[in-house]
Amino acid sequence: MAENSELLRKNCEDYAQSHGKAIDVLRNANGKNHYSDIAKILNMPATRVSGLLRKASKQGLAKKINNGHYKKEAGILGYMPKVKGTIKPQKSVRDLQKKIAKKKTKQGKDTHFYVSGRIYSTIDKMPDAYKRLYAVENTLRDLIRKVLTSQVDWWKNRIPPGIQTYVADTIKRTPYHAATRKDGLEYTHLGQLLEYTHLG
Repeated sequence: MAENSELLRKNCEDYAQSHGKAIDVLRNANGKNHYSDIAKILNMPATRVSGLLRKASKQGLAKKINNGHYKKEAGILGYMPKVKGTIKPQKSVRDLQKKIAKKKTKQGKDTHFYVSGRIYSTIDKMPDAYKRLYAVENTLRDLIRKVLTSQVDWWKNRIPPGIQTYVADTIKRTPYHAATRKDGLEYTHLGQLLEYTHLG
C-alpha cells in the first residue's frame, strides 16, 4: 500500500510539473466539463488541456468518461505538491533577451529585438487567447535562436537535456507533416521556453 502511495505521489509531482496550470486543469475535470470548456475557463489552448488530461488518465489521476470528458480520481488533489512562493512579475521581451544573453558565449552588437513580421502575419487568423500565446512562444523561440544560432551545435550543447528528450519523444509520437519546422524549438511549449530562460 505504501508503495502505491509513493507511486501516486511521484505521478502527481510529475503531472504538476508538466505545466503551470496542470493542477487547475485536473481541478476542473469533474466529468461534466468538456476539455474545451476547461480550456476556456483557464484561458488555455484546448489541445494543451486535452494533452494534460490524457496524461492524467495515463498516470491514474483521472478517468476518461467519454469523448473529451474526464473525471479526476477522488481525493487526488490531496496528493498534489503544494505551490510554493509567489507569482513572479511578468517580463518584457527585452528582459528575456538580457537574461538569455548572460548565458551566451557570443552575441552581436544589436541589443533590440522585435516580433517578426511572419508572426504578425499569422496572428490575425487566430482567436485572441491563442494569439497571445502564439506571439509569446514564437517571440521566445526567435529570441533564443538569435542568441544561440551563432554557436556550434547549439541545440545539443545549450538546450537542457530534458527538453531535448521531450522534443525527440514528441517527434516520434506525433510527427508533424502539415508544415516544415525550423528546428527542435518548434516542438517546445511556453513552459519549456521559460524554463530555458530561467524566468519560468
